[in-house]
Amino acid sequence: MASIKLSLDTRRAILNNEYPLIISVSHKGKNLSIPTGCYLQEKSFDIHKCTVIGNKVLNEKAQKILSYYANRMQDYVLKRAGDFTVQELI
Repeated sequence: MASIKLSLDTRRAILNNEYPLIISVSHKGKNLSIPTGCYLQEKSFDIHKCTVIGNKVLNEKAQKILSYYANRMQDYVLKRAGDFTVQELI
């Protein structure tokens, strides 16, 4: 079963205490982090709702990127009966 979500990669802080916002994909025991190019402080990300807090434009941008990869993954699941690797989504 494949899964995809928006997450904040708190393993990789930059100087001003911001973290990269990533698309996290997992399938068949393999994980892939796809960068969105956005950086946030921890307080600006809701880990339960997987949304950006306090910046509607950035949240819409992140959700649009997530939607793009979610649609690609759904196509792979339907067309290949789940027989694909996470690397193929890039």
